[in-house]
Amino acid sequence: MKRLLLCACSAAVVGLAAHAEVRIAAGPSLAVSQLDAVNVALAGRGVHYRVAKMDYITAPGSGHFGATVFSKDVGNRQLDSRFVPDLLVYASSNPGVLSYAIDTAEGVAHGGLSGADTSGAISRAMGTWAAQTCAPIPMGQVAPLPPGLDLGIVQNILGFGGAPFYLADVTHAGWLPAAFFDAIETNGSQFILGVTYTFIWEDADGNPVDTNGDHKIDAALAETYYNNAFQWTNQAVDFTSPLVDVETIALHESGHALGQDHFGQISLDGKGTQILQQQHVLDVSHLHFSPRAVMNAIYWDTQRAPLGTDQAAHCAIWGTWGQ
Repeated sequence: MKRLLLCACSAAVVGLAAHAEVRIAAGPSLAVSQLDAVNVALAGRGVHYRVAKMDYITAPGSGHFGATVFSKDVGNRQLDSRFVPDLLVYASSNPGVLSYAIDTAEGVAHGGLSGADTSGAISRAMGTWAAQTCAPIPMGQVAPLPPGLDLGIVQNILGFGGAPFYLADVTHAGWLPAAFFDAIETNGSQFILGVTYTFIWEDADGNPVDTNGDHKIDAALAETYYNNAFQWTNQAVDFTSPLVDVETIALHESGHALGQDHFGQISLDGKGTQILQQQHVLDVSHLHFSPRAVMNAIYWDTQRAPLGTDQAAHCAIWGTWGQ
């Protein structure tokens, strides 16, 4: 793939029985309060985008299902959002190319992985979605970025570093400490592995927009954060391991960034087993997924390729891209 100069940042684009989803409506919760606080800050900055929702995936032995949490001021919370070619960050210089950036300040993950290790896994995950034959996405990484560049609007607003700007349509904003995830749900750092925030465009009156008439809200950008309270690896592991596979979680969270929701039902068969998770021995029952998918809301084992339902959803979202 050819290398393209990006005028915005002197970088380059280079190739690349319970429902699992729990939708939390407007109401008192840490997550909703966090989303509202972010949107108040964004309004104060005078920007024309706001965060519409967050999606997070959970650890297998935690007893928690992953969730989709909507901001109180989104309106009809069932409305989905989609990226629009003409509104991408680099639409003028690289038409139709979806860009992604990887934070270079917070890439070191607990478990002994370097920034190069984690960024490589993230790029592989993004490349996997980009290469789906039913709906390949023109995609490129914003690179090279200077060392120590701390990205992430959400974490910037919440006081965890980051930056008040974005460089790409999708940002992988690094491995953050437990406190960031405890601000999402009570003791969230003990069960949330990764979270993706989806932002939408709004008009001058603060209303969501649909500029291309596809009956979807126009997505502005997405940011993903990884929980550094867990131990991470680039090796294939299953639910009995205390380690979490980076590429599997990056593939799942990137699916959210690209428009996919959680999918499938999860049931327990009552057979207990002992696993070590977060340095606590937990007695958990075997989980059954119906169907198994990358976009299941609970992480179970290494899954670095989309399965049938993942592919179908991806094709439905991206099959008409650019048409």
